Amino acid sequence: MSISRTVFGIAATAALSAALVACSPPHQQDSPVQRTNEILTTSQNPTSASSTSTSSATTTSSAPVEEDVEIVVSPAALVDGERVTFEISGLDPEGGYYAAICDSVANPGNPVPSCTGEMADFTSQAWLSNSQPGATVEIAEDGTATVELEATATGTGLDCTTQACVAKVFGDHTEGFRDVAEVPVTFAAA
Repeated sequence: MSISRTVFGIAATAALSAALVACSPPHQQDSPVQRTNEILTTSQNPTSASSTSTSSATTTSSAPVEEDVEIVVSPAALVDGERVTFEISGLDPEGGYYAAICDSVANPGNPVPSCTGEMADFTSQAWLSNSQPGATVEIAEDGTATVELEATATGTGLDCTTQACVAKVFGDHTEGFRDVAEVPVTFAAA
């Protein structure tokens, strides 16, 4: 009887692991959400951002989410393999998000962003949440978070040295992988 219980336990653990892996990658979105966000890079300052053009992420939905998320990325010119910092504000402390360097163009037929690095490699992608076990960054009560990643110029089907890329924050599996905010980034010549 203990052998069958062990086999059942192993099978149940494998099934649960497969389900968790299927719902936790930072590359899927159920429904787009309309929002416009002012986003500053370190090459802009707050006073010049309002008088010059700003970057924004805009998508549409029937049920907009109330967020005014901003990302400040430093350094402005990324170097493959070097550290990059995302200073993020306006997050919902009860929500869940991913932060990564991603393709600026959405995947046709699949709104999940293509991002650099390997999926679930939290050196190049971060998971922000206060309620999910395994999240890599906590969100402060005031909705701020600091994310430090390794700037990675390439990913599956993505090369940010030749393609337009963005520093992106998007919802995690509990948030439907929706777009939240993004700011253009470039990689410095090696």
